[in-house]
Amino acid sequence: MALINIGSETEQIEYKKSIGELKEAMFSIVAILNKHQKGELYFGVKNDGTVIGQEVLFPQITHQKVMWQEIRDQSAEIL
Repeated sequence: MALINIGSETEQIEYKKSIGELKEAMFSIVAILNKHQKGELYFGVKNDGTVIGQEVLFPQITHQKVMWQEIRDQSAEIL
């Protein structure tokens, strides 16, 4: 199987290997948006741009939903 490479990360493009890095991804995308007002965040991609994909199971989705809510609540407190 040939690996696909979609290019390097930039100041406006961030890659994360899995949604297990969601918290780090949120900090990254917030920084990108603060600086550039636009950006892109991809999961299932290594830092060098190699697409590795990911398997997402229902318990992971539920856990990530809780994390999103916590991040949203913390953001509201800051504002």
